Amino acid sequence: MMLKPKNLTDNVKILLVSKFSKDTVWLLMAQIVLFVCGFFLNFIIVYKSGTAGLGLFNKAMAFYTIASIFCALGLNNTLIKKIAEKNKTLNEENTLFTSNIFFTFLVSAFLSTGFIFLNEIATNVLGIKSISQAIVIPFFALPFFNVNKNFMAFYSGKRDQKKVATERILRWLLLLGFVVTTVLSGQSIEVVLYCFLFSEGCLFFFNIYSVRKNIDFNFTRAQVKENFAFGLKTYISEIVSVMNANIDIIIVGIFLPIEELGIYSFIVFFVKTLAVFPGLIMQNINPVVSEFWTKGDVQELKEKIGKIKKVNFYIVGAQFLVLLMAYKIVTSFIKEEFAGTYIYFVICLTGYLFFALVYWSGGMLIMMGKNKENNIRTLMVLILCVVLQLIFTNYFGLLGSCVAMFLCSILNYFLLKIMINKTFKTSII
Repeated sequence: MMLKPKNLTDNVKILLVSKFSKDTVWLLMAQIVLFVCGFFLNFIIVYKSGTAGLGLFNKAMAFYTIASIFCALGLNNTLIKKIAEKNKTLNEENTLFTSNIFFTFLVSAFLSTGFIFLNEIATNVLGIKSISQAIVIPFFALPFFNVNKNFMAFYSGKRDQKKVATERILRWLLLLGFVVTTVLSGQSIEVVLYCFLFSEGCLFFFNIYSVRKNIDFNFTRAQVKENFAFGLKTYISEIVSVMNANIDIIIVGIFLPIEELGIYSFIVFFVKTLAVFPGLIMQNINPVVSEFWTKGDVQELKEKIGKIKKVNFYIVGAQFLVLLMAYKIVTSFIKEEFAGTYIYFVICLTGYLFFALVYWSGGMLIMMGKNKENNIRTLMVLILCVVLQLIFTNYFGLLGSCVAMFLCSILNYFLLKIMINKTFKTSII
């Protein structure tokens, strides 16, 4: 049924003045900064250090991202859910928040130190010093990175997406500034990788200063135990989810030369920008889902989701068309190694289009307390995607890696759609 012009205008006005829309604008600004900084970061590295340098950088970043989840214990998810429920006093919120950042830092520092020592052992035994050294450098930033995630979770739970956006903008501006400075001054990739420690360290001290009035160490043992109990329920699913997003880089790095890994990681960066808008919707909708689901306002939640999925459909479709042109233009200005890679990009982008249409709903199961269902979904995706990447990359090289990504994206689309439909009794597309 077609909307009349007046009704359409009224709906647009209502949409623009809502808190959800204002928050979305802030998150969109942050995602734009993220994309621009990420693009120039990749561009500068590949332009100065070639595809081999970019491959090494992104391989180290993949290990860093996966390791950060192992060290976080899901406590950031606890913070989002419990703060978003809005059933606690200010003192209870502050002690919950303080206990999370305190134990997150301790656990992350302990586990990251263990990773570093294990890496030293692997270096001495396997004799792969250059790769090993590059991988371990970002690990020094893990305690700061995971604590900073809890700051973002605190703001997200309070639905203060302006502060969440500010966090992201600062992180990526600091990262890009450090990378540009070190690359243009002729430093090695190993030195460039200290960008994570620099950016997360600066952001950590900024955050501590910003929320100094919210820090309250009068938390109880029961409160800490409850926080860990919920966090650990989401721990497996978050580990699996992040591994799903990064394991392909590691597998491709095993089977293909570092130069081809650089090409693949550059393609993946471009393809995953398709999830920019769905990602900011997910960031914004998660606390809303938790709040409405806890209150039992399921019908109102379904109405909000109905509006969101339509907007997401049109924006993702438009972005798909823009990316088809953008990749062609960008790769014409950089290294000749990218000649002939457009078909690989189209394969990956086409598959990821399907996943981007439902990407925004990726945190709904956790926010509804359906951790078991979410664990099953993400674990199935991980196992099947690892198998696909191993087979296709091993037998068909770079083309096989791209076909595997296509198939994994389709698989992600169907499993998420089926799980949400089954649990929530509504369509997400």
